[in-house]
Amino acid sequence: MRPDSPALHAPSCDTFRAELDRLVELFNRNLSLHKSPSYSEARLRMDFLDPFFRALGWDVENKAGLIPQHREVEIESRTQVGSRQKRADYLFRTKSNELTGETQ
Repeated sequence: MRPDSPALHAPSCDTFRAELDRLVELFNRNLSLHKSPSYSEARLRMDFLDPFFRALGWDVENKAGLIPQHREVEIESRTQVGSRQKRADYLFRTKSNELTGETQ
């Protein structure tokens, strides 16, 4: 699913679809909680975003044991965006690119 994903954690389409269906069902089952102001960004990441990115094959937990500068995924990472330093909620690395993601 993800670019240059090693076969070690490359998901199948069926595996990804099953996890996506599970996450959608969980979200819908508790919709009022997820829409409430008390539902935090950190909780959203833990409940939905990390499992979603894991299902896509990203090493969110750094199971490879790499130092921060070489991890596939860095959370709350300072990174250069244009001419400014910003803190990205997620920084994803492939062999040739870095992608950032923001949680709202």
